[in-house]
Amino acid sequence: MCVSVRGNQIFIEVKTTQYPIRTDFFISPGEIKFSKDNKDNYFLYRVYNFDRLNQRGHLFIKKGNVEENFNLKPINYKVSV
Repeated sequence: MCVSVRGNQIFIEVKTTQYPIRTDFFISPGEIKFSKDNKDNYFLYRVYNFDRLNQRGHLFIKKGNVEENFNLKPINYKVSV
């Protein structure tokens, strides 16, 4: 999502789980690259303990390059023959 705040563009990526803040979540290589290329204007909004029934959860916000703010672990590889 791209939002304009006081004339400046910011980019917001939202990741949501029904589980506690320490629960792992997934992010694509493209999202990681985008956060790196736009680190001054990139925000990751982490919604956790999300209650679908009441449409409520807790929010954690982190600004900048995802690689610098989180521990990343590659879990999938594309294989070609």
